[in-house]
Amino acid sequence: MATTTTVSNISKTSDLTTNANDFRHQSGAYELVLIVGDALLQKAFSWKLNDNMQLSFHEDSVPDTDHLSLYSAKPEIIHQFRVDEKRPPAVVSLVFSGLTLLPLLILLISWLKLGFNLSGLPLGLSPLGFHISHGAAFALMYFYWKYLDMFQTLRYLALVSISLFLFGHRVLAILAARREKKA
Repeated sequence: MATTTTVSNISKTSDLTTNANDFRHQSGAYELVLIVGDALLQKAFSWKLNDNMQLSFHEDSVPDTDHLSLYSAKPEIIHQFRVDEKRPPAVVSLVFSGLTLLPLLILLISWLKLGFNLSGLPLGLSPLGFHISHGAAFALMYFYWKYLDMFQTLRYLALVSISLFLFGHRVLAILAARREKKA
């Protein structure tokens, strides 16, 4: 089907049998509008060339589509998760855990052989509070590893770090005062 459109000495012929997909094979009245626009134009020009252009397509080219079924509920997508990877035997995990704890064991053994020097450790509530706060920070890291999420850990760490800072500052002030007294 070929149509010829003539508007004020401008003529356009188009073969609608090849362009039927552009109209989705829908016969009926169409409006022909020419729109001219550019990036430099503030407003595009629009001319209505034809109000009632009748197009009809061959019946054999009309696909049998129900437009209401396009927007109906689709079947549910069921996702299958990947099967978990096989874990190594418990012996392998225990060996590697032992290897990670080996440096701590070496440190403790070397401290026992060399001996502790506790003479420089200040006594009082501030050093005790500092060591308890420091231990609480380490315990918090363990709980983060096992049970807590990052935001819970940061909330608790903010509380622990306040006491850690205050007690640590006091202990360092005590040690600095001792050092000045000796000098």
